Amino acid sequence: MKIKRLIASLLVFGMILSAFVAGAPATDAKAATSVVPATVNYKVHQQGYGWLPFVQNGKQSGNIGVNKRIEALRLTVTSKLTGNIKYRAYVQKLGWTAWAQNGAIGGTTGQKLRIEALQIKITGQLLQNYDVYYRVYVEGAGWLGWAKNGEKAGSGGASKRIESLQVKLVRKDGGGKKPVNGSITEPYVTKEFFTREASVEEMLNAYPLNPQITHDEVLDARVKEILDEVITSNMTTYEKLAAAYSWIVDNSEYGEGTIYSSYNWNNSKMNYYTNYDAMVVNASYSILFEGKGSCHNYAAAFVILARAIGVDAYWIDGNLTYNEHKWVYVMLNGKPYFTDPQIGDSCERYAMMNRMMFFFQTPDKIGNDGYENYYYDESKIEEYINKFGNFAAWAVL
Repeated sequence: MKIKRLIASLLVFGMILSAFVAGAPATDAKAATSVVPATVNYKVHQQGYGWLPFVQNGKQSGNIGVNKRIEALRLTVTSKLTGNIKYRAYVQKLGWTAWAQNGAIGGTTGQKLRIEALQIKITGQLLQNYDVYYRVYVEGAGWLGWAKNGEKAGSGGASKRIESLQVKLVRKDGGGKKPVNGSITEPYVTKEFFTREASVEEMLNAYPLNPQITHDEVLDARVKEILDEVITSNMTTYEKLAAAYSWIVDNSEYGEGTIYSSYNWNNSKMNYYTNYDAMVVNASYSILFEGKGSCHNYAAAFVILARAIGVDAYWIDGNLTYNEHKWVYVMLNGKPYFTDPQIGDSCERYAMMNRMMFFFQTPDKIGNDGYENYYYDESKIEEYINKFGNFAAWAVL
């Protein structure tokens, strides 16, 4: 009898406990830590281009390497969270403008005035859940460090234009990835900063990479094979480019290969929208596949490898002392830098010379403080850049 009463009591206790647990608030770990999505949208008004399209979440807005100032910007946030995104600019001759917000124009248009610095911040629930990070590409410096939540980004007292902008929202709960600085960690610099000359290595390691393939499957497979052979993931951008350059020097010789015939080649299976792209792709074949060619082929091969790594390299026409010549041009922090793998190859026959004298050197320093005289039309630099079509192809032959 006592046993039956005990069992009955336990059953009643169990029912009460179950009811209590069932009535308790549910704890959903996912719901407790979830953050309402938010997307930052932004675009800039750039000299010579006007308003560029909106981009989102860390993408680059503004063209670099073309020496064009940003004059205005617009930012919005797409989210169900309350709050605003606010921003203001330090404008040439005008100083700091009033705060704009939610898509209004910050800066000026039609006045030909550069933005030299800016600030961005968010408010309300947006700020409770996110931090806003942003950085700018400044004339003569490159990408500066990331600023955050209203800090200044850009330069002061140096009269330097901003050429590009990146903005990113990062969750405060640790669920987002904070952006990583390049070689420059300061988000805002003064005129004293520009008296310090950044090294080529620093500039290349801070370069915003944009890897590109040619869409020629045979060539792209060969490029991948070469780069897999000479570079590793832990290399810096400078080290990767140096390895690609040395591969060309070590595996090439001046001469005419069986798949090379001046400008009458047609090695590629692709039809490109621009003649520049077609010439670079076709000219690269004899070096990348046979290890033979002239300056045209050496230069084209390095352009292809540099672009695969992510650096915007261009063929450039001119003269080397008295002879027609081709080499490679890259703009770093508003200055031209030359790379000449063909002369870098041939120079090593002389004890006083080495290949790195022809790797990312300024025009007055390439070789051995101007050992070779490179002549080119500086006014056509933008023309060279505009000839490139990003390897856009319209047909397979």
